[in-house]
Amino acid sequence: MYNIAYRMVASRDEAQDLAQDAFVRAFAAMRRFRGDCSFRTWICRIVTRLCVDALRARPRRPQPLESFEHSGPGGDWTQEVVNRQVLEQAVASLPVHYRAAIVLRHGEGLSYEEIGRILHLPLGTVKTHIKRARTMLARHLGVSFEKRQR
Repeated sequence: MYNIAYRMVASRDEAQDLAQDAFVRAFAAMRRFRGDCSFRTWICRIVTRLCVDALRARPRRPQPLESFEHSGPGGDWTQEVVNRQVLEQAVASLPVHYRAAIVLRHGEGLSYEEIGRILHLPLGTVKTHIKRARTMLARHLGVSFEKRQR
């Protein structure tokens, strides 16, 4: 839950607080868990909602990605750190609903159906959110995503 929260809010302290709050809320609501989805999906829904609420409560202050030096993939760890920071900044610049979908898909490896249950969205909307998030990330990072040939 911490990883989801951290990828959503990009703050270690806030992510710890949100993850802890999610577990407290899950424990308090355990009797209401109906089992119509997996426990993982249920608790992911709780932490994601907490993150979305926290992000919406923040004043919007986008930071330009141009402030980060970005070059091609490097072999040393410092370049990997820079690339990770650039990617995290790009994800943080996404609108909240796109950020939630992309974090759950690529950060947590959840299926589209699980993401739909967590975010209470139809399958088509989940796919659209992820596609738009990928497009925005590609634009921010100056890369293109091409459909894979089978």
